[in-house]
Amino acid sequence: MPAPHDASPSRCSRRCQWLLCCLLTLVGLALTALLARQLWQDSQAHVRHQFEHLAEERFARLDTRLKERQRDLDSVRRLFENSGEVTRAEFEQYTQPLLSDNLALSWAPLLQLDAHDPDAQLHAFTQHAEALVGSHFRLREADHAGNLQPLQARDRYFPLLFSVSRSIAELPLGLDMASPGPRRDALEEAINSQQIGASAILRFTSGAEEDRLGLLLVAPVRAAASTQHARVAEAPLLGALFSAISLRQLLDERQATLGGLALELHDLEQAGSPPLYRLGSPVHDSPLQASRELRSGHWHYRLVLRPTARFLDQHPSLAAWSVALPGASLSLLLGLLLFVLLSQRQRALALVERRTAELQRNREALRISEERWTLALDGIGDGVWDWDLQSDRLYFSPTWKALLGYAEDEIGDSPQEWRDRLHPEDAARCEHALHECLAGRTSMYRCEKRLRCKDGSWLWLLARGKVVERRADGQPLRMIGTHVDISRRKTLELELRQSNARLQRLLEAASQVAIIGVSADGLIRTFNAGAQRLLGYERGDIQQQPVDPLLDGPQLAASAGLSVPPGGALALLEALLDPQHQHRELETILLRRNRTPLHVTLMLSAIIEPDGQRGGYLLIALDIGERLRARQALEERSQLLEKLGAQVPGSIFQYRLFADGHSCFPYASAGIREVYEVEPEQVRGDASAVIERIHPLDRQRIIDSIQQSARELTRWQEDYRVQLPQRGLRWLRGESVPERLADGSVLWHGFIADISSLKQVEHELRTLTITDPLTGIHNRRYFLDHLDIELERRTRTRRPLSLVMLDIDHFKRVNDTWGHDAGDQVLQELCRRIGARLRRIDMFCRLGGEEFVIICPETEAGQAAHLAEALRQLVQDTPFAQVGAVTASFGVSSARPGDSHESLLLRADQALYAAKDAGRNRVCSEPQFEEA
Repeated sequence: MPAPHDASPSRCSRRCQWLLCCLLTLVGLALTALLARQLWQDSQAHVRHQFEHLAEERFARLDTRLKERQRDLDSVRRLFENSGEVTRAEFEQYTQPLLSDNLALSWAPLLQLDAHDPDAQLHAFTQHAEALVGSHFRLREADHAGNLQPLQARDRYFPLLFSVSRSIAELPLGLDMASPGPRRDALEEAINSQQIGASAILRFTSGAEEDRLGLLLVAPVRAAASTQHARVAEAPLLGALFSAISLRQLLDERQATLGGLALELHDLEQAGSPPLYRLGSPVHDSPLQASRELRSGHWHYRLVLRPTARFLDQHPSLAAWSVALPGASLSLLLGLLLFVLLSQRQRALALVERRTAELQRNREALRISEERWTLALDGIGDGVWDWDLQSDRLYFSPTWKALLGYAEDEIGDSPQEWRDRLHPEDAARCEHALHECLAGRTSMYRCEKRLRCKDGSWLWLLARGKVVERRADGQPLRMIGTHVDISRRKTLELELRQSNARLQRLLEAASQVAIIGVSADGLIRTFNAGAQRLLGYERGDIQQQPVDPLLDGPQLAASAGLSVPPGGALALLEALLDPQHQHRELETILLRRNRTPLHVTLMLSAIIEPDGQRGGYLLIALDIGERLRARQALEERSQLLEKLGAQVPGSIFQYRLFADGHSCFPYASAGIREVYEVEPEQVRGDASAVIERIHPLDRQRIIDSIQQSARELTRWQEDYRVQLPQRGLRWLRGESVPERLADGSVLWHGFIADISSLKQVEHELRTLTITDPLTGIHNRRYFLDHLDIELERRTRTRRPLSLVMLDIDHFKRVNDTWGHDAGDQVLQELCRRIGARLRRIDMFCRLGGEEFVIICPETEAGQAAHLAEALRQLVQDTPFAQVGAVTASFGVSSARPGDSHESLLLRADQALYAAKDAGRNRVCSEPQFEEA
């Protein structure tokens, strides 16, 4: 039982245990919190990146739609600037195809009054307007509430003359578009800036409810400049064009990729007011938000995008508790486990102290007992003999006689009885040991010998004896001893020697393995031929020597992750052993005789004696120098591959697709940083970062092609676009060869290169192949290809399609009179005039020489004839520089069911020649040609 004064150290030790356990638990909780926080931040950053990408794409689409509406309005403005006076039919014909993207298009000419007779001027304008529109026409203006009232006195007006509408009620003709209000502000801004202006956000009074909220685009129209160098600001103002656009057309987004964002439009001039326009239901507690300021004249708006619940469901963020809860549980469990282990160690130490005290008491009692029974134990044996040296009589106990197979009366009491039965090979050794004991030079007689039994066999006996009585002069008088049968032990020793011999032969045969036996005192007992060959020592030189010269202590300890313990080689070997299994295997080095390192796999085991004591250590070393050299060569080859990959423009890769759909890049060269702007380590376990870089319009196609290559094990080769965070849109080309692995996954080996420059060259070459180099419009080849496409579309949609063919009259005279350079300038100026007059959907092409053709989609024959007549007047009315007046003849044809491009073009060509035969400088449509 421990002493009372041991209680205080025990309590101190227990407090240390609690402190250590709490410290470990707190460290684990802190690491768990840091890991959970970092994972949560990474997840939030990924969601924020996806949101910003969608928001930027949404803003880009808004800018594109505004620019398209402005281009539509600008094309109508060019119609008025290049056509002189435009009729109502021409206006409606030209603007009807544009109503798919605009709610309404309107024309308001400038009515400038002087101070002499303004009433007469208003009356004259009203009469002229009624003739143009073909109906009653009344000049009015609107007040701030939108109510119509008579005109107020001003020096100029912009009365509404023409208007077409898709979904809202048309404004009344004669309405002054310069009436006070947002329309007038937008008009004044457009006139002052000489550019297309925009009004503030309006609420239209008619039309579908979803299109009520919108804005007006205003384009000032000025007369065409008389010279090429005249400034636009000096040309007289003719009027203004108005385009009504709904916010739904601009802001609504039906695509699935952008539908996860909610939209709000705020008026910054009215702080705190509710949004002007709202689309979608945002998640209000989300910190994600993107905004862009929109300016329209003096009005200032902000467009705000927020995520919806669908966006957050598609891009979930990692819950911190999913990492924190297991980490905290593991930390608490480790703290509890450490406390239990320390408690068990404390109890074990207390038990060792008690057992040590008991062993000390037992050892003292044993020492006293040994002193008491030493003589008795020395004399006890299986066979006892008592030799009276003075009378030379020898007493043999019955048991001794029975060991040799004799009866008690069959052996006499003479020493010669055992001398005659002694094996000749043992006689001299036994006599010598006996004389040494009788002479007093040894205290005990001990000898192992063989005696012949009654049946003639030999029996191994251990003879032990002691002189128990001597004379005063030291001569022995009496000697007592025992004979113990050791035949079983000798048999075992023989078997052991044979086993040792076989083991020694085996050790010597293992010439590729170093086997070293070390005793408990640190001396080398076994050193086989393999150890001699690998380490360079001779067995005779190293055996019975300390093992220290063979071991590099710091390197050996570092290989096991330990610090070098004090105490030399034995302490190091003991520290390396696994306490539970008494074995350790590690890669380290041994020192050769010349002190050079030998790289080995060292297997260290403890030798345990039968009594449980440590008998030494066994070291088995395998030379791994060749394997290390192979590993180094492999690493050098890998480094060479990395260097080569870094110099190759593009990326060498391995792409692996698993059966569950998961994919990764097991290997990717450094070029992937430039190709995809990702790190090789980032895609080594998951390829989703690369898949997200692929352009949305190409992504599904690339995924399908990879699936097809995996199914058929065919070569994969694709050109596709990627959207990179820094370099934007790039073109890539990928090629790879697949192979199926044992687990069912497919592994591709291939190469990816950036071909953006090649694609740009291809685009330029394609532009050159479809463009006429002189005039800059499309050539005959592009015309035939595009006409086939339009004929197929007409077959599908049953929409009208017309051709307008024109030829410059007497163009040969121009070349002969003014030269070919002047003729080329005429062709270029003609194309400029006609191109400015055409719609965005019309296609103007040069067939060859002075012959041109216009493809007019969604245009009836009558509308095409009106267009041709307007173009004829446009060519005729304005003289050409240097050559003067130039005219052209026009032929018009409309597509019929079953038409090919040859038949349609042939009828247009025949109509053109009919116009030339009728006197040139005229338009001949298809019905006129058929009547002729």
